[in-house]
Parts: sequence; C-alpha cells; structure tokens
Amino acid sequence: MQTIISIKPLLAVLVSLLAAPLILLSGNRPNLRESWSILAGIIKFSIVMSMVPAIFAGNTIELTLVRFYEGIDIKFRVDALGIIFANIASFLWIVTTFYSVGYMRSAKEHSQTRFFTCFAISLSATIGVAFSANLITLFVFYEILSLATVPLVGHKETPEAMDGARKYFLYLLSLSKTLLLSGIIIVYMVAGTTDFASHGLLKNAQGSTLLFVTFFLFLYGFAKGGVMPVH
Repeated sequence: MQTIISIKPLLAVLVSLLAAPLILLSGNRPNLRESWSILAGIIKFSIVMSMVPAIFAGNTIELTLVRFYEGIDIKFRVDALGIIFANIASFLWIVTTFYSVGYMRSAKEHSQTRFFTCFAISLSATIGVAFSANLITLFVFYEILSLATVPLVGHKETPEAMDGARKYFLYLLSLSKTLLLSGIIIVYMVAGTTDFASHGLLKNAQGSTLLFVTFFLFLYGFAKGGVMPVH
C-alpha cells in the first residue's frame, strides 16, 4: 500500500465547475447548453474511473491544495469508500442529466439555464465531499453544495418554494456556523488535526462528556441535509 500524489482528484472536482460558466453562456442555445452538461459528466466519470485500479490495489491518492496551518488545509484523499461514492455520483449525474433534459423541456420549465448551472456546481461539490481528506475540506465543499442547491429548492418560484428556499438557507447558515464549525474547532483543539483517521480523531476522548457534545454538534450540524429525525 502506498500514497500516490496525483492531480486527478482536483480534475474530477473541476470538470463540472468549469462547465458551469459554459452552460450559463449557452442559455440561448439549449442543445449546446445541455451538451456541455452531458460532456462534463462523461469526462468526470472517466476521471473517477481512471483512479479505480490504484485504489483497488490498496493504494490511496492524495493532493494538498492549500495549507493554512499545521493540521488545517484543503486536501483531497481518494480511498475505497470515497471512490465508490464518487463513481455512483458521477455516473448518476449522466443519467440524471438526460432525465432532466427531457423533463425540463416537456414541462416547459422556466430558468432551465439556472437549473443546469446550479446542478453542475452541485456535482463538483459532491465529488469534493467524496474526496475530502479532512474536516476542513469536507466543511468547505459541503457548504458549496448547500449554497448551490438553494436555487434548486426554490426553482418553481411559487410562494411555497420560495418559503422553503428561505428556510433552507437560514438553517444551513445557522447550523453550519454555530454547530458544525464548532464541532470542527473542538476536534482540532483536542486532536491537533482535522485529518480523517481510520481509528477516529477523538479516540483518546472516548467516554468523555466532550465526545458526546461533539457528536451531537456534528449530528445536528449535518442534519440540515434533511436527515431523519431532525429534518
């Protein structure tokens, strides 16, 4: 088992992010707009699949983008669980894009360009979550995912949809800043790092009150995604 330094995780994240402005600029040409989305999905899936042999051989792929301080950085790590999640997400994006094109056109939905643009950004954030090597990276991409999906929640622009989008925006901001970020800070103070570890970051704090407090901070911090029973 060895650690391979590669730019592939970054490329997998960037593909649909780079497609977003192309989708936005092609708003008056629906066929071209949706072609960008489909093409980006195929390229993303191909990049993710290209990492499968190395991961199945027992290796991990890593890439550090930015180091702010010791134990605090934006870093990707591709492991077995991450590659499975990324493969499912990138493959389903291709399928869902074809479905969305048919649905949006047949229903004559408004703001289709906005929909596909936010959809592309959401996929970049999802792959970023899958390949996160630490809590800081996970937090950043989870927040990008949350913000990118706000327009999708309120897409219909009916009073109910707009009210739902406002609540979603309020919850994700308040829960992330007060609970999720607080949990990450506690983990860093106790463990001295935010990097994911196979045996856990707080193994020395097992059974302590701090461990239970941190657990609930993460539980409710991530519950903004509509997880039962705190949805």
